[in-house]
Amino acid sequence: MTIEEPIMPDREATSEVETTIGDTFLQQAQEILATQLSQLRDLAEKVNHLSEETSTERRNLSVDREEVNYRLRFLDQKDDPLLKKSSNNSQEKQRQNLLEKQAALREQDQHFETILVDLDDSTKRLNLLIRQLEIAGSQLTRSHPPGSSKTTEVSQDPWEVALRAQLIQGQEEERKRLAREIHDGPAQVLASAAMQLDFVGQLFQRDRSNAISELSSLRGVMRESLAEVRRFMFNLQPKMLAEQGLSPTLQHYCTDFTNQYGIQVEVNLPDLSNLLSTNQELAAFRVIQEALQNVRKHANATKVLISAIRQADGKVLLTIKDDGRGFNPNEKEPNLTHGAGLPGMRERAELIGGKLKINSKPSYGTEISLLL
Repeated sequence: MTIEEPIMPDREATSEVETTIGDTFLQQAQEILATQLSQLRDLAEKVNHLSEETSTERRNLSVDREEVNYRLRFLDQKDDPLLKKSSNNSQEKQRQNLLEKQAALREQDQHFETILVDLDDSTKRLNLLIRQLEIAGSQLTRSHPPGSSKTTEVSQDPWEVALRAQLIQGQEEERKRLAREIHDGPAQVLASAAMQLDFVGQLFQRDRSNAISELSSLRGVMRESLAEVRRFMFNLQPKMLAEQGLSPTLQHYCTDFTNQYGIQVEVNLPDLSNLLSTNQELAAFRVIQEALQNVRKHANATKVLISAIRQADGKVLLTIKDDGRGFNPNEKEPNLTHGAGLPGMRERAELIGGKLKINSKPSYGTEISLLL
């Protein structure tokens, strides 16, 4: 009597089936992510295009505003009571029309500024979501590329590709921000100076005393432009940080911030020299910069307190506290519902081994803590 041996399952075949099923699910997940990413990138491109068009319209509007200002100044120089009487007040009517146009252009400029702020916030949120999906997709591919064994190496690390894309996107966002700051600051002042030079050239032929007075005014405008350029360069790369340290640099920056925006900023920092590395000081400065810009744009605050203490374990705790309207962190702070400012600050903190904590409550202001 022969006893037949039991049929044992083919482990290799079973493993192959499992691998095929796993690859199928992974492939489907990647296709879903690819579709979502494509749609989000298209949407982000449309938002960027709209932002560029709005910026162009605002630049054209600023030229119109300068022209109206120039015409008003020129009209004032021709102002003569006898001329008004003989021309049936036509000059006064012209002035009134120019003033009305000036007010309308100012209102339109504020409208454009609001739109650009909203578009900028939308762009940051979309880019943040795109970046998160890219990293999720790269993790999926990195863990087990479809159609390959678990030991197969990927020729190009998807994680590095995602991080490279993130870096490029960050550079583009920074370029746009800098371009907008140049337009709103030094470019506006220089455009005004150019108009004023034209005005002085015409005035010099018939009224030299007033022309000299205008030149004196122009000198003040150019000094203001120089101050704007220096402020811009300081914000871009504060050399003072490397030369004098975090505390003096923040004092300088916050004094300028108060003078520019009318928000009182009190800085109460001990001597932090030899406590923080160069990278930590730079990250702390950028976090405070971002926090103050958030206060200016969103908090409707009148006062900000920046302080720091050295803890017993040697760590440094920096806090930025404002008396603004605050918000509910459970509703607004997570990544995709409150813009990219707070997540960006968190990333900076994490890159240098720090921790960022946000405490806020409607009508009770906001406190941001950075532990280094």
